[in-house]
Amino acid sequence: MNQHPEEPIEATGTVVFLLFNAGTKSEGHVPFLYVKQGTMYKLFLKNDNPFENKGFLPYDGKRVRVSGILKENIKDVYAAGTLIADSVMLEDETADNPFPSTSESE
Repeated sequence: MNQHPEEPIEATGTVVFLLFNAGTKSEGHVPFLYVKQGTMYKLFLKNDNPFENKGFLPYDGKRVRVSGILKENIKDVYAAGTLIADSVMLEDETADNPFPSTSESE
């Protein structure tokens, strides 16, 4: 089994919730950090419930800077890895976001 080391990372991008595992029992909307065309990280906020991902809901569609540990997963076709976030900081809200919000309004 080939393991990839975890590495500290700081990345800036737009949080977007996308439908993940469509048609399966684990189907749901999962947060991703859209960094640039061709680069997205699946997001997980430390100590958050991975099935609800409520910690990233306030940032949906917003540009943020995320610090944490990157776990590479070469089998994941959607993302360049999973970014396990220690901190999330809102960037300038007036900046253009390259990816529109996809979550439903409550």
